[in-house]
Amino acid sequence: MNEITYNDSQFYANIAADERDHVHMVMIATKPDIIKQIPVFKELQKRGHLAILCHTGQHYDENLSGGMLKEFGVEPDVNLNVRGAMHEVVSQIIGRLGYVIAQLKDTGKIVLPYVHGDTTTAMAASNAAYCHGFTSVHIEAGIRTLTPKRELLVQLKNAPKITQETIARFAEQLRMRHNWELGSREPIPEQFNTRCSEAASGLHLAPVELDKEFMQSEGFAKDRIVVVGNSVADATLEALENSANSTIFEQYPLLQHGDFARFCIHRRENCFSKERFTMIFTAMKELAHMGKNILLISLFQTEAAIDRFGLRAEMDALAKLPNVIYSPVWQLYTDVIAAMSKAAVCVTDS
Repeated sequence: MNEITYNDSQFYANIAADERDHVHMVMIATKPDIIKQIPVFKELQKRGHLAILCHTGQHYDENLSGGMLKEFGVEPDVNLNVRGAMHEVVSQIIGRLGYVIAQLKDTGKIVLPYVHGDTTTAMAASNAAYCHGFTSVHIEAGIRTLTPKRELLVQLKNAPKITQETIARFAEQLRMRHNWELGSREPIPEQFNTRCSEAASGLHLAPVELDKEFMQSEGFAKDRIVVVGNSVADATLEALENSANSTIFEQYPLLQHGDFARFCIHRRENCFSKERFTMIFTAMKELAHMGKNILLISLFQTEAAIDRFGLRAEMDALAKLPNVIYSPVWQLYTDVIAAMSKAAVCVTDS
């Protein structure tokens, strides 16, 4: 396993010498993982647990990973350095993490992986632990996709005129549980990932009571599900406290007055569907041509969709407008929250 790197050359020896029996292994991989898992990692350390940070390397560049790790003041103890297509990443995580867990197991330790949400890492890492007889702690467990009932959408579609009152009434109806149906397989592969993670986990930390209800209806033991809220709240509150130090409005003066729409579209079910992506893109373009200020945050899947559906020339023309900012994902979470707190509206599939 030469691909695996360690922050300390004596990593396994140091773990073996530690008197604590349990190794709390907090897994990170993607930018959302880092945002939501670092508060958990820091809290485990604060409480005196033997906590280690394991990075799969899935998001490895400075914008998606490095800058944010520096912002939060942490460095991974282990990096699996996975690369490749989705099937390659999954197999590498299971193989390489399985090796790390085996080495820790040989020191006599009980390994408790903490996996997050609906990521590929959560699915693969929990399976790697399960193969060694260890069950994971699943943070953000029980997330299920709900879809508005068809008749509600038809009612909106057939409205003679879309007014502010129509939109307000539709928004109010969307807040009612009975207007939603359970069972969608989207987003893909996120719904697959979260369900696989839960099957290999022994403790499920649900954000809200509704997620607990979903899990109980699927047969998960009631005494293994705890409603704890979402650790993104901790990260967001910290970022809000630091937002006064953000320099993002100096970099993008257009955003400082807050009258802008922030677009971030990157999930596969949108970026692999020509109908969906072009609909969102067209709406953004029309708003821009109406003179509205637009911030488009571009990720890998966003760029792939722009090229896939022949929108590159239109995007290049759009980016030249004085009221449009077309930017790669930002390094610092503090900058993201500072901007989002001023945005007029956030359009996202995140």
